[in-house]
Amino acid sequence: MDECCLAAMQRADPYAWEKPYRELIGNDERQFNAPGVRVPMLQLLRVLPPSHPDYPYREYHSSLDTPAIVSSRRLQESRDLVLQIIDTLEANRVPVNRFAGEVCCSRYGLHIDWWTDPDGHRALFRIMDLIDGTRSIVQIAKACSVRVETVTRVLDALHARGLIDYRNHQ
Repeated sequence: MDECCLAAMQRADPYAWEKPYRELIGNDERQFNAPGVRVPMLQLLRVLPPSHPDYPYREYHSSLDTPAIVSSRRLQESRDLVLQIIDTLEANRVPVNRFAGEVCCSRYGLHIDWWTDPDGHRALFRIMDLIDGTRSIVQIAKACSVRVETVTRVLDALHARGLIDYRNHQ
């Protein structure tokens, strides 16, 4: 869940950042993850970075901390982000190769020109190298430092040619 959340956040906002559990301001995640309960929780916050003098935000835990400080636009952006996180979770499958060795791309009409798109060409081969049934789409994207959509496009092309199958991520 953490990997999918971070991938969706970075897609929505390149300045998004993360912190480990309990290293940001606390909310109900403590109650849900208390001994005897242990429900894994994501914490999604709209706060200033800890280095900012007004961290987490100027109104926090004061009489000014009311719903009136939240704009409709920011609320809609948060809703959209939560929906993107859900979409990422639902699409996060594990590709399983149906080939041994490296694919002869020209045989299958798979080609990304080195001269016109060197990053795409490198990404194609880095992605194919990581398809071994042990990594999810989000994990492959992270390992290759590319967007989830880039990995998905490559995997869709491989799947259409019968070179991979999918299994759900556990």
